[in-house]
Amino acid sequence: MADAEAIWNAVGWSLAALAALPLLLALLGDSVRRRFRRMRRCPKCWYDLSHTPGMTCSECGYTAKRERHLFKTRRRKRWVLAALLVWIGSYFAFRVPAMQQRGWVAAVPTTAFVLIAPRLQTDSDGNYSWGSGTLTDELLARHAAGRSAEWQRRLLIRLAIDAGESQFRRTRTPGEDWNFAPFIILETLAQIGRLTESDSRRMSHALYGYRITTRPRWPVGATIMARVEPVKGYSYSRVFLRLSPLDPPGGVPIHQSPPSQTSDPSQPERNMWYWSDGLVALAPPLPAGARLRLRTEGWRVLELPRAAEGEAEPGAWKHDVSVRTEVRGAIDDLLTPVESPEFERALRSPGNFQLLGDRLWMISLHQPLTHLDGATFAAHFEVLDGERVIATAGAWWGSTGSRSMNPKGHDVQLTPVADSPKPPIDRQVEGLRLRIRSDPEIALRRFDCDRYWSGEVVVPVTWLAPPWE
Repeated sequence: MADAEAIWNAVGWSLAALAALPLLLALLGDSVRRRFRRMRRCPKCWYDLSHTPGMTCSECGYTAKRERHLFKTRRRKRWVLAALLVWIGSYFAFRVPAMQQRGWVAAVPTTAFVLIAPRLQTDSDGNYSWGSGTLTDELLARHAAGRSAEWQRRLLIRLAIDAGESQFRRTRTPGEDWNFAPFIILETLAQIGRLTESDSRRMSHALYGYRITTRPRWPVGATIMARVEPVKGYSYSRVFLRLSPLDPPGGVPIHQSPPSQTSDPSQPERNMWYWSDGLVALAPPLPAGARLRLRTEGWRVLELPRAAEGEAEPGAWKHDVSVRTEVRGAIDDLLTPVESPEFERALRSPGNFQLLGDRLWMISLHQPLTHLDGATFAAHFEVLDGERVIATAGAWWGSTGSRSMNPKGHDVQLTPVADSPKPPIDRQVEGLRLRIRSDPEIALRRFDCDRYWSGEVVVPVTWLAPPWE
């Protein structure tokens, strides 16, 4: 590695020296010769006008406005461009060893790197989708080399906080990647001691949050749902959250965490959880063209010891979120029904469904889902005792293209129907049936779904260990 670095350094210095010659020629032009012999020449075509009276060129017809314009120094601009290209080549030659280790970002000048780094698309570990290095590697390498000035560090911190905070101010649509670069930058700077206490306080206020994902379009008459997911590293933060509608207005929070407690924001409790990444109803059915905005409020304990008291200081944040969705049309405009006799035959296979306690278990859906060719299996389930419905459930599944399903869980919570007779709890119940009916409203809850299974199937089922008395 040392030999290769020495070779590339030699190439870089050679190119830099080579660039000096055309640059010198370009700067001097013919001024050295003309210093001893002034010549009248056309400033456009440089034809010798020493023996031509007047200020009009006999070669190209150009007329100079003043006599002194005929004595301009000729500059060879093409040589300047050639020198610049060779100099750029010499710079990249010096950076080749670093680029081989950390990718092309290692060749970016520090000021340019500060401007683009917060917006580089990385995963939660700092890996680029291209190149061999990580954002953490690059930051540590530049810190070790002392290549960043204080004003560049301050600018990088401000841009990283702004870029990270802006992601919390709007919902996301399926397929949009979350940019973890701002978090990687700030975490790395904190590890090497480059964040001040004020930087840490602002980062804690701004970047402890979650992402909200929803469909880009919802039909009129459908409840608008979203999936709420904590951002990397903050799944178990000591935090209290409240999500409230701004437009259309409403006084009741959509969700707050933890739902069973009323927390005092001045004294956040330990081990308070973000809510899970399950679905949350953002709004009831809205008319066509309606716009939805949310306000998210959070309280957490900042890990910033007070100099006098040595206690944690409570912090808070508040964001107004613009929901990136539109309300128009009907379900049929968004979803296409798919009929599949093969899928329905697979559903009727013995043992695919079991009732265990208060759960409906799907034993084997991997193979049946392949018959849908990517369409969503969204259904409303009814447990039938004769013709009476005694329990219901609803869920959706979609194949991810491999031997996995989404959602991962195979069991579905059953809801008893009011006034229905409860099966005995001391023995399993035979002779029940399970009616499976496609439900496009449930299919909407898979945000990247545009096709769903359409049909109805009734299968025999046994209830093992019924939970109700």
